[in-house]
Formats: sequence, structure tokens, C-alpha cells
Amino acid sequence: MREVYIDEISYKEVFRSLSDRFDGVTTDDSLNIHLNEEKIFAKGHQINADLEITQFNAYLEEPIRIIRRSLHENVFVIVYFLTPFQLTNDIDAAYQIKNKKYWSNLKRDEVFYFEGHQEISFITIKLTRNFIEKYNVNNQNFTTQLLDTKDPFIIYENISSASVEVLKEIKECDFNNEIELLKLDYLTYKLLYNFANKVAYRFGVQAFPRLLPDVDVERVFKVKDYIEENFEEKITPEQIAEIAQCSYSKLRKLFKEVIGQSILKYTNDYKLQKAHSWLTNGAYNVSDCTYQLGFSSMTHFSKLFVNKYGCLPSDLK
Repeated sequence: MREVYIDEISYKEVFRSLSDRFDGVTTDDSLNIHLNEEKIFAKGHQINADLEITQFNAYLEEPIRIIRRSLHENVFVIVYFLTPFQLTNDIDAAYQIKNKKYWSNLKRDEVFYFEGHQEISFITIKLTRNFIEKYNVNNQNFTTQLLDTKDPFIIYENISSASVEVLKEIKECDFNNEIELLKLDYLTYKLLYNFANKVAYRFGVQAFPRLLPDVDVERVFKVKDYIEENFEEKITPEQIAEIAQCSYSKLRKLFKEVIGQSILKYTNDYKLQKAHSWLTNGAYNVSDCTYQLGFSSMTHFSKLFVNKYGCLPSDLK
């Protein structure tokens, strides 16, 4: 498997390095590489001294392993993966992670696998400590921990529907047009706002997240996908332990650390989101939702629904 190491900080340095290695064509803000049937195109924009955004697109014939080297500088990255990837080859060669973004302080090597014969697309935002400090006006404890920790961290989150729409607009921006660049600045800040709100909500009063082995993170994502794909079925601890290839007791702890919720709460919340959609659209009534989603009774279903949405499911009729 081919390997590509990224040691540089700014996208301009990354572009020059990749261009030299693969005989590409580069400007200050773009990169083009053609290798037989393979194509790589990237473009970047420096919003200010503390913030830049890069868009990367490629079609690969062969698998590739990308290693982002650890850095000593006080920089952080948020990466939005718009196409599937893997963290390891240990769980299941056929399994790929989808619809994820992550926030990292780049204090350890980060490895990502991409299969051949497929497109690769991701968007990266790089920001400095100065940028985060500037907007941490309330000195939130969690943000201070992120800035001051000497240990590596990676926080994974789903890409929200709101962020998906913003990412689509970013992909359509002309990085060579001054007016479009103003729009790109706005969209980048909007992404950061969406992400900051989600992270603040998740970690508000919780302990700083522990860095887990990639194979354990991948286990959790595989179980999460299984829950979402089989939400109408009764899922047993034995089933998901087999999916994760580890004990259920270990999986419970891993799931809570990576996702921020217990397996039961995540499963119920996902079912309740489906129920809310069905009831709003008139697809099912309360009784149908209770039965279809496997809740023990309408009373139990209604109680959970009220706790999540603040109203009875029957109010949505």
C-alpha cells in the first residue's frame, strides 16, 4: 500500500511537498496532480494569519495510507470527511467510516486509509491557539483544557445536516474570485460556529476526552452504524459485541467515551428522532411508532419522547 506523509503546517507547504513528490503543478493556492488514471486536485485559502481552509479531491486507482505527522506548534485542525475512510485494517477490511469530522491538536501521528477505485474528498480547517483564545471570551473550562493539554486528543462527531449544506456551498466556491472568497470566509466561520456549539454542548461539564486506540474508535463507529441501520430491530448486547469484536462491558465504556452517550441512550434517541419525523410527516401514528420502533409500551415511548422534545407524541398529529 502506498504511503503519503504530511509533515508541513500550512496548505501552501503541503501543496509544494506533494507537487515535488508526484510531479504535480502548483500555485500558492492550488495543486494539480495527474498520475495515469489518478487525479488529485486541492485548493486552499488563508483567511488570516491564524485561520485557513483547504479543499482536497482525488480519484485513486490504488489504496493509500495518509499519515499526518505530529507537530510541536500550537495548531489545531478540523477535518470534514466527505467520503468514506478507515482508521485501521484490523476490524473489517470491508468496513468504512462515513459522515465524520474530527478536531485534533496534532500531537501524535494520525493515520487514515482510503480504498482504491473511489473518490476521496475532505475539507480541512487549520486554526491556531491565538484564534481559539480570541473567541474564548468566557474562558470556558473545556476550551482552556484543549489549549493547555500536552497530551494528544481527537474528538469525533457526526457531520450535521446544517454543516452538510455549508460544505456543499464551500465546494462550489471559486477560490480565485475575490467576491467568492468573502463568501468562503463567512462559510468557514459558520462551520466553526456549528462545530463549537456541538462540542460545547457535548463536553460542557464533562471530563476531558481520553485518547483511545484507533481500533477501538473504529469498533464504536461500526456499532453505531449497525444501530442506525437496524433501528427497527431488537438489538441485543451479544449482537453488538460480536460486531465490535470485543466484550460488551468494554464496548459500553468505549461507546460512552467516543459518542458521549450510553449505547441505550443513543439507541433510544435515534429511534425518537425517527418517530418525530414519522409523526410530523403523518407516516405513522403513536401506536405504530411504539410498535415499529420496539418500545415496550406507548406510556414508555411517550415518556421518553416528552423528555427529549418537551411535548407528547400525540401533539404532533
